[in-house]
Amino acid sequence: MQSPIEIFLKWYNSIPADHGEDIAFRIRNFVPGFHDIEMFGDISMSTQLKERLEEFVENECRNAGVIVAIRAIIEFRYMNHRATENDWVVTRHNLEGMRDFCLEKGDVDLVGHFTQSLEEMPESQEGWIKTCDAWKEVAKVALSDENIDAWLEITMNEKLARKKKGGELDSWKFLP
Repeated sequence: MQSPIEIFLKWYNSIPADHGEDIAFRIRNFVPGFHDIEMFGDISMSTQLKERLEEFVENECRNAGVIVAIRAIIEFRYMNHRATENDWVVTRHNLEGMRDFCLEKGDVDLVGHFTQSLEEMPESQEGWIKTCDAWKEVAKVALSDENIDAWLEITMNEKLARKKKGGELDSWKFLP
């Protein structure tokens, strides 16, 4: 049975690179322990995120815990804002409002930024809806609470059985 991190990474590696960078940025900002991922370093945030997650693969509790946290951030920032056409109607309205505000204030650079974002929106919308649809599928079963809990129970029981067999049950040090 694949670990939650392995399942997440399989999905993460299948999405567009710019979506991966965006998600890595949100994880960096919202999930404790990821704040030191460098935004402007020589190594992409996506690569740094994957390397950090690989550090947790062997620790069952951290493996499950970090994915539960990441899953919550994806639901909070993406599934509630980029998953449906209605989400994008709100996004368009917000971008138009920000563009118009900057126009009134005379901030030409930001007007250009928001105008460009609005022009690129149809392509961005289509891509993000596909990414969110793929997330829905993986989150519904493979990364559901039930599946993560079952993986954790199986993995911990296997670890306990190995420790029993090796006579190492004098303490609870085998727990992560």
